[in-house]
Amino acid sequence: MASSLIRGKEVFLESLIMTMPVGMIALDKDLRITLINPRACENLEIPLQEADRLPGRFLPDLLPEERDGEVSKRLLKGNYRFDLTDVRMAGKDLSLKCRPIPGGVLLTVMNISKLKEIEINTYHAVLEGQEAERRRLAREIHDGIGPLLSVLRLNIEHLQSQVAQPSESLETGFQHVQDIIHQLTQDMRNIAHTLLPAILVDFGLDTALQQLCGKLSVKGKVTIDFYSSNQEHRFDPSIELGLYRIGQELLNNALKHARARSITMQLIRHEKSIVLMVEDDGRGFDPLELDTHTEGIGLKDINARIKSMNGQFNLETGPGQGVLVSVEVPVGG
Repeated sequence: MASSLIRGKEVFLESLIMTMPVGMIALDKDLRITLINPRACENLEIPLQEADRLPGRFLPDLLPEERDGEVSKRLLKGNYRFDLTDVRMAGKDLSLKCRPIPGGVLLTVMNISKLKEIEINTYHAVLEGQEAERRRLAREIHDGIGPLLSVLRLNIEHLQSQVAQPSESLETGFQHVQDIIHQLTQDMRNIAHTLLPAILVDFGLDTALQQLCGKLSVKGKVTIDFYSSNQEHRFDPSIELGLYRIGQELLNNALKHARARSITMQLIRHEKSIVLMVEDDGRGFDPLELDTHTEGIGLKDINARIKSMNGQFNLETGPGQGVLVSVEVPVGG
């Protein structure tokens, strides 16, 4: 009676797993498959007709190739408790969760490709809204404040010419006002350029980043070197703008937070991707405390842009060891 009851429960659990809308794989302690449901086969691109032959197979041999092999690495090391929320495998974006169970391991596999597509589209919409506002502000400065400063300068010059014999203090006052107008004009141009970098649109990412590095270098204080293997190749405008904004933020981080004396930016073109690397010799920080730095050094915005381009982000740092950040974005052949 007891054995039939246990068998009945086993059949119920097996039928439950097999009909679950989430991919599920049960493994024994040797990581050999004891049960795999149709949704797991679908998510891992395993033909359903082969499902009956899978029990007893070593799972790591069957997993599709992924970018860093993280799933197999963890399983082979005996790490049976992990959550990998974004794994690229079998041409899909998957979320995998692993938990130890009596006598083995249970692995769940969810296809989050649709969710990630929605997330990327949301990031695109938010970032496009930000860029639209920047363009509007740049136009306001160029078409509104710029002309007003020019008119003000001309009026000051006219008033100056109307004074027959100005005193020395009056001449000094006129010159002071002219200097202020000149500085305001330069500041407005710099702000407009930051909001809407015309050089990026006209000459491309390589030239824009090179000019940015030259502009931010301060003789005797910080040196910023720029190297590129890109050779003026043009990319999709959204990718160029995204990488330019990331480059801006990473340089700002190094200058403002890292207290760096030397910064190197590289733009490396691969067959199917473009890599932006920024390295500084600043004070660095403990990567385990990354969450405490996210707001302060703009990593949240950087990650949003990287996700919008379906890119990859890597950070290497440590206290007193500087920071190396690399961003890789797919650009096709």
